[in-house]
Amino acid sequence: MKKYYAVQFTSGKNTTTGEANSITGRMSKAVDLVSFSKKETRDNWVENGKITSDMQGNCRKSVTKQEARDLHLGETLAEFNEMLERMLDEDE
Repeated sequence: MKKYYAVQFTSGKNTTTGEANSITGRMSKAVDLVSFSKKETRDNWVENGKITSDMQGNCRKSVTKQEARDLHLGETLAEFNEMLERMLDEDE
């Protein structure tokens, strides 16, 4: 089943969170990652979240799986994949 992903920035687009990756030293961005089973539902969720003026209306954003990974560089690849497996679709 194809998954569609989106993120909501929790405190600005450049805010990091958590511990640095022990191998790379990179940190994750402060985002909430959400998955959907339908592209239309994901797109509506993103559009409905464009309300915060401090982030120029881009509080929510559609992302690919790779873009989601790029936002979670503080996690190992195994931790990231495990997180994706545990996620429940927002639209189910």
